[in-house]
Amino acid sequence: MAACPPSLLKSAEVAAVSSLLGRVEAVDKMAKVGMNLAKVAVCAGVADGGAAKLAKSLADGRSMMRMGQWVKSSVNVQDAVNGVVRAEGVQTQPLLQVVRQAADMGYKIGDNVTFLSKQGVVEADAPRWATATKRLQFTMFGIDALNAATAIVNNNGTSRTPAILMRSVCDCLMVLQGTKWAPWYDAVPSWFPSACGLVSGSIAASHLITDAVESERKKEGK
Repeated sequence: MAACPPSLLKSAEVAAVSSLLGRVEAVDKMAKVGMNLAKVAVCAGVADGGAAKLAKSLADGRSMMRMGQWVKSSVNVQDAVNGVVRAEGVQTQPLLQVVRQAADMGYKIGDNVTFLSKQGVVEADAPRWATATKRLQFTMFGIDALNAATAIVNNNGTSRTPAILMRSVCDCLMVLQGTKWAPWYDAVPSWFPSACGLVSGSIAASHLITDAVESERKKEGK
């Protein structure tokens, strides 16, 4: 069998994908895309139970990847607190960052407990923990959306800010049902939250891939 062209094996795109597959965040976003795509397919009636099993497996895999990730988040919380201390006077943005990072840490702790409870490793009220986790996720996604919208209004964002706003809003809509804060939201089509997660995951994955490719191309240029 003929060997692949060396130029393909050494391309920035291949190197970028290889690099991303070694990063938990990147694999998590790719799994998020696959998980929500499978859920949408099941809800739309174009896939059988195999897709539902795939979605569950990917969801469990994402939870496993988040095991202990709250330790890293605790460092981000401390950095955010330091930002408040360094700020002159009381400023909204540094305070929001503390809330955002604290919600992220709480969400990861809750996700760990929920997953371990479902696996029978620890005794906990899994549904209650799951609801709390979704509420923390909604809080952090809401803050992300607020920050992006503020940047757009103040005209100090980047070319990615509109996409970040869309991603954050989609994430809010993805988890809103699980928060139990909006009973009226139960009336939306069953595929809608998953479709929002698919859009969000695709945006996040595309940004990670673009950054990785640009990084590899810079290395090639050196």
